[in-house]
Amino acid sequence: MRETLIFLTNLNPQEMDTIVQKRLEKIKKDSTYFTFDRLNKLCWALGSISGCLKPEDENKFVISVIKELLNLCEDTSGKGNKAQIATDIMYVVG
Repeated sequence: MRETLIFLTNLNPQEMDTIVQKRLEKIKKDSTYFTFDRLNKLCWALGSISGCLKPEDENKFVISVIKELLNLCEDTSGKGNKAQIATDIMYVVG
């Protein structure tokens, strides 16, 4: 995963969005793959690449990621788990 994230900013916006959406989908659908550590790392990486895209591309990208994270939060049980996902959402938005 680390190699993929290092090079995300070298991709065009559509490729980057596809890679991130696939990773989020895997985190959401595959309970054996899901860990909060994986989700945190992905969100931290996304939060740290702010400004690497054109503003209109970045807005579309952030909105699509936030929608997926909100869906994940809805599907998650437990206040602590929801709080963890909310923290990741805030990091991406910030």
